[in-house]
Amino acid sequence: MNKINAGNHVLAEKKWHGYSLEELRYRRALNEVEIAIEKDKLMRQVSETLPRNETGTSMLSRAIGALTYMDYVILAFKLMTRMAKLYRALKRR
Repeated sequence: MNKINAGNHVLAEKKWHGYSLEELRYRRALNEVEIAIEKDKLMRQVSETLPRNETGTSMLSRAIGALTYMDYVILAFKLMTRMAKLYRALKRR
């Protein structure tokens, strides 16, 4: 072991062999928890500054959230057929 003289204190220098797998997992879990806490704090701060949702807005968001991908496909198909009919009618004039 090498010894380093730092002023009045003598420090023992150890060779560092890195983190063990267990230490890496612990540090990763700790960081994930800290990130989740900070995200939660940030979301609380943002939600306090934003105005409260009106019932109409929340109803619309619930309705949009309830649609499945198939519903979107059907709506797109209906829209395209109506647009095609309109295009053909305008083209004939």
